[in-house]
Amino acid sequence: MPRLIFYLPLGLFFRWLLGILDTTGRVASSGLLRLLKVTFSILIVAVIGGRFSQISPDAKNALKDMNVLLLEGMSAVASGEEVPEVLIPVDGFAQYATGDYTLEWSSDVDRLPVTRPMVSFGVTESLIIVRFENNYIFGCAFTPPVNTPKCINITRVRKP
Repeated sequence: MPRLIFYLPLGLFFRWLLGILDTTGRVASSGLLRLLKVTFSILIVAVIGGRFSQISPDAKNALKDMNVLLLEGMSAVASGEEVPEVLIPVDGFAQYATGDYTLEWSSDVDRLPVTRPMVSFGVTESLIIVRFENNYIFGCAFTPPVNTPKCINITRVRKP
């Protein structure tokens, strides 16, 4: 049933769009008007599709919190101070967390082997994976409402 809700209006839209493009047997209409209708229709579908693909506010907050935590940790390492408490379990952070990085959000927090509090049904937990340009990777699980991250490294770090 849920797929029908998405596919039926989409199918009707494409059928209507093809009807506009197929002008055989009809009175010739302005090419500009037809182009504007098609362009406007495609724009409407793109905007509606974009609204469905946005991440939740909890996920945005987790990404922002992770970025702030990461910048604090990198600046602490650069100045010779101790890293924030939640980054202490991340092996190799002080040595390998340098350079450019990307943050990847996922709702599959079970991929990260950390202990975290139980949440009620419907609460969005966030897994943030941090990937550095030197292939060093670690992740943090954010559990609302507290949003205190539980972090652990994913890259195997060999101790000298």
